[in-house]
Amino acid sequence: MPDALAREAVRAAIRSVLVDFTERPFFDVREGDVQARLLHEIRCRLTPPDVALLLRPHGDRRHAHPNSLRTSRVHQEAKLGEDQVDLVVLASTGPVELVVHDNGPLDVIAPVRQQDLAAVIEVKAAPSKNMWKEFRKDLHKLNEMVRSSPDCDAFFVVFDKSLSLGGTRSPVWPRFDWLDALVEDPTGHVEAHYVDASGHVRNRIGWVQGSAL
Repeated sequence: MPDALAREAVRAAIRSVLVDFTERPFFDVREGDVQARLLHEIRCRLTPPDVALLLRPHGDRRHAHPNSLRTSRVHQEAKLGEDQVDLVVLASTGPVELVVHDNGPLDVIAPVRQQDLAAVIEVKAAPSKNMWKEFRKDLHKLNEMVRSSPDCDAFFVVFDKSLSLGGTRSPVWPRFDWLDALVEDPTGHVEAHYVDASGHVRNRIGWVQGSAL
């Protein structure tokens, strides 16, 4: 069963950062900026904030670690299989397992286990005018990540640089046809969060269908 507390914490954090985007669209100008903001906001809202940790060695060299280790439940730039994901929220029921490289006892590397995840989050800070196909690909990637994991939610967060916000005006209009791939379903595990053409924060929940192209 999905972690309802984690889901609400992530939703609240996303809404807070997207509302701030509508009010101060040039405060964070790079994708890494808003990823870092979301990381902070989710960590501030999540209960419990950390979880027991087991470290699995990546190679033959084994480091000595204390018996009791804990880690934050929210991390950037993790890998699930071959796919990299911007942010992950780890399950509260530990211990979770992370991989440590033989180059150093603190060198935790990207792979995470699917069974240790409460949520995966992809962030796009880009213009939908020319990047809408990439938005759709990200939706499909997230959908595949959670299709076989009933305990994990997926969130796609768009900071659309084609929007006219903060007093700007432009002949360019944002595109929202990437949303057509996400068929609304209250039992779905994929959520898209975005700002519409009127500057309102919106979301859609469901499952992704059709082609990624």
